[in-house]
Amino acid sequence: MGSSACAIPHGSFARPVAAPGNGASLVSAGATVPLAVAASTNLSEDSDVAATVEEALIIPAAAYDYSFGQHSMIGVEVSLLHSGLTTANTSGDGAFGVFVNPRFEHGVAKNFSIGVDVNIGVLGVEDSSTVFFAPHFFVRGYVPIATGGIVLTQALSTAVITVSLPGSIAYDIAIPIGESSKMHIFPELRWDPTLFFIGDTNGGLVTLSGGLTLMFEIGGSGPMLN
Repeated sequence: MGSSACAIPHGSFARPVAAPGNGASLVSAGATVPLAVAASTNLSEDSDVAATVEEALIIPAAAYDYSFGQHSMIGVEVSLLHSGLTTANTSGDGAFGVFVNPRFEHGVAKNFSIGVDVNIGVLGVEDSSTVFFAPHFFVRGYVPIATGGIVLTQALSTAVITVSLPGSIAYDIAIPIGESSKMHIFPELRWDPTLFFIGDTNGGLVTLSGGLTLMFEIGGSGPMLN
């Protein structure tokens, strides 16, 4: 169960398109909402199931990042999960979890970066819980449009019995505040396809989610070009 937690969408891949200044602090908060879920296994001919959300499933998150170069930053994000998310093969009170995600991004070109989300946490279903570790290794591209633009991220994640390809497309609505600060609003569409392998059993889970993040960019001495 812990390894399959990497299939649960949480947090945001969105970052400012215009690189924050060296020394800038980025403080953000937002939420992810799963819109559609589908799952399949090789256990039986009718093993393809659609997941249902029995109550509103909102996964809030908050983060802090510190910028030290052109699209280079280090930070941490915390997300919380408590839901009635079930499939036809499960019952009970759904899932609960705490996700802690130390993250690092390094700009390798003006509008391109690579990085890692460490992605650790505790996930529980019904009366059991477990710790999981499922790092995401990602590439991220930025497309400037006016003062904001498009942020496109694709990641690869492995966790012993799973392989996941989470990613997202977001739009950066950047609003200047004074001379050295900005507010960013990020509407985001996220995908989380995951394959799992447990002995002779294998299958997949795909989640499509929407998200909205509000970020404040504070200070900084201007972009540092690589």
